[in-house]
Amino acid sequence: MTNGIIFTKQEDGTFKQEGECRATHGLFQWQRPDGRWDGGWTVEPLADLLARMSQSGPYKYPAYRILPAEKKDLVIKPTCAGCGNIAGIDCQRSVQYIFGRADVTQSLPIRFNDDHQFNLSVAVVTDGKNFGQKKPKTLWFNSIRCAELFLMEQGHCQKSKAVIGNGERLLAYLGGSAVVKKRKKRAPNISYLAHLGSAGGVPLSG
Repeated sequence: MTNGIIFTKQEDGTFKQEGECRATHGLFQWQRPDGRWDGGWTVEPLADLLARMSQSGPYKYPAYRILPAEKKDLVIKPTCAGCGNIAGIDCQRSVQYIFGRADVTQSLPIRFNDDHQFNLSVAVVTDGKNFGQKKPKTLWFNSIRCAELFLMEQGHCQKSKAVIGNGERLLAYLGGSAVVKKRKKRAPNISYLAHLGSAGGVPLSG
């Protein structure tokens, strides 16, 4: 056995060691009476596992083994600054049974990443810092709705009758109120709407 170390109990109670493990971490397992291997649920340093097998016991099972394993770095992904949901959850859709449907009807200069998140630089007050003054901070959001609710809470959006989450408030925050006013005054392109309808187009959703 070269891809790991196996310890087999001898008649005198000592263990015969075979194989090798060149990894820095490993999985520790033991052999059940029926021959199956059990354990190995956590990755541990190889030095600790070898020290465990060098002790006097007691050793309950007839054989143990250490399999090479890779210790992966823990990646902490940001939660939604609006609702606190973990990365990967579309909170605009997961809570629409409470708040109702909110289709994103505005063309927004943002892009969701693989974790269904986008970031915004928002001036907020951080406890214990800047003497209570608002300073820009990068925040992550899982939905347009949460971003607009957060911006409204922080006083960055004006009140309007638009559905929260349709993108109008976020567009105004990113490009100024003049962007929204200009879009409202512009007449729709009839030929484009006809082409969109024939192609089965639907409004953007976030």
